[in-house]
Amino acid sequence: MNKDMEYIQFLKEIQERVETHFNGKVKGEVCTSTKNNGVAVTGLMLKGEEERVAPNFYLDNQFVEWMRGLCTLENIAEKLCNAYQEEIEKNSQLVSKIQFSWEEFRRNVFLRLVNKEKNKELLDTIPHRTFLDLAIVYYYVVPISDDVMGTLVITGEHMDLLQISEEELHQTAISNCERFQPVRVRCMEDLLYDLGRRVGVEVHEVKECHPFLFVMTNRKGSFGASALIFEDELEYFSHRINNSFYVLPSSVHEVILVPANQEFSVDYFRSMVREINETQVDATEVLSDNIYFYDKETKVLSIC
Repeated sequence: MNKDMEYIQFLKEIQERVETHFNGKVKGEVCTSTKNNGVAVTGLMLKGEEERVAPNFYLDNQFVEWMRGLCTLENIAEKLCNAYQEEIEKNSQLVSKIQFSWEEFRRNVFLRLVNKEKNKELLDTIPHRTFLDLAIVYYYVVPISDDVMGTLVITGEHMDLLQISEEELHQTAISNCERFQPVRVRCMEDLLYDLGRRVGVEVHEVKECHPFLFVMTNRKGSFGASALIFEDELEYFSHRINNSFYVLPSSVHEVILVPANQEFSVDYFRSMVREINETQVDATEVLSDNIYFYDKETKVLSIC
């Protein structure tokens, strides 16, 4: 039996124990779902008889622990039952807070960038705009509590329900991003200093920002690569450094900006980005293997 089959059999064993715990009022199903970039993940979906939501649980880590003899099926099933009840409560709050009135809905509409080729199937079902080798997609943010947010990808069905056009959706998302998630550019030295301070490591304070590496994201640091679509921000940065610059996609959350006067070749940048995507970035958070170039004179961002 290969590892994939062993994992599926493991999920079925957990499913049986969960269903027994809830006296059959919660049913389980082993299913595979597709995440960002077409990444397929297999887990256990649980749904109660009277519940509107059916959360998926991905138990890869628990499977590894069980294989190593660090826990039992009973331990995992018990924790999963508790997690299911917490997830149902959270999702019920999320669903109840979604207001399908455009006047209410529009306040929490934002956008993000995804890889166009890797999300081809998803893009066939949702409103989007092409941007270089990427695509602009839209999502709805649901505040669950003071520090917890839920997100909902906006589909064509939502647009029909809200009776809005794609243009209205796009302009609303742009406006909300500019207002609530403004673009932020910082030099790498400042980021390292702040990181060291947060984790309690003494780092020499940087007095001046050396013009080598900059990180562009948004104020929240979530889906911040979307900053690339804001032409004014790109133009402002080029004037700030008085130069054209390369854009290295770090993830869907941020990009790295490198002034063009640095002595690195395009091939070097490209190989570096691909290696990082393959070894350091979660497959669901990879933005692109390409690098981009912003020309200060033409004010155009293009693929290298």
